[in-house]
Amino acid sequence: MKFVGTVALYSALFVTIVGLALNWVAGMTQSRRFLLSSRYAAFASTAFVATASAVLQNAILTHDFSIQYVASFSDRSMHLFYLIGALWGGQAGSLLFWTSIVTFSMTSVVYMNRNKYQDMMPWVTFVCLLVQLGLLLILCFGTNPFDGFSIIDDPMVGKGPAHGSARLGHEFWFRRTQPAGWPGWPSYPALAGTVVASKKRRNRRAVVGLS
Repeated sequence: MKFVGTVALYSALFVTIVGLALNWVAGMTQSRRFLLSSRYAAFASTAFVATASAVLQNAILTHDFSIQYVASFSDRSMHLFYLIGALWGGQAGSLLFWTSIVTFSMTSVVYMNRNKYQDMMPWVTFVCLLVQLGLLLILCFGTNPFDGFSIIDDPMVGKGPAHGSARLGHEFWFRRTQPAGWPGWPSYPALAGTVVASKKRRNRRAVVGLS
């Protein structure tokens, strides 16, 4: 599980960097070949992030305590409701959760506008991937949710009221309010990308008009 999740995260990071380059070229040259390639890169990055999220959620549901995050934010006595909520119960899982929402929002925008606004979409996708890149860099090199235990770590140390079902039980409303933000800031990268793309389109038309 740890290996699959880590590979998925690093693969998402690699594809995101490639997608940024492809979208930049597509936006500057308006090449249909690069436009299609950049679209596939966005879809692929979403698939890798979704895989990582699914792996972490499965590790929580199956009580894979070889992963530090699972051992810290879940235990065998927890109800299914809290096990699902444990996905975003800590910093690493919460970052992965929000990254998955950002990628899903980006993919939805790209797919719905696949035959429209061809001159704008590379820049919309570029901004979304730029935000996604920042989140993935933190996940891969800062707080990886798939980190395991070293030989000197004891997964049972600190298993007091601040961990497991006791802590999650005290955060019942957190489990509900966190998903309430789904339509919120994850949609901002797409909106910001639309603003950037509109400005570039307006500047391009102005240059054409002057010439």
